[in-house]
Amino acid sequence: MQTWEDEHSERQSLIEREVASLSKPELAKRLIKLLSRPNRAPRPDLGQHARQGPYMRKKGAPVREIAAELGISIPSVYNITKD
Repeated sequence: MQTWEDEHSERQSLIEREVASLSKPELAKRLIKLLSRPNRAPRPDLGQHARQGPYMRKKGAPVREIAAELGISIPSVYNITKD
């Protein structure tokens, strides 16, 4: 059974060999990818909601009720019902 130090030093040497084998541009590309923020989730299509929201709002429905019925956030309801 390997101790933590042996396992850590083995992993460290593997990483050092891999980094040494990369060119500078490739290393930079990998570091940028590693340190960058993850991709955002795609925004939902508000096409149908953009038509229903203002109609429901003109009929006097509360914003919270519209958001719950359409399955969108309250700020999204305000955005699609702007004059």
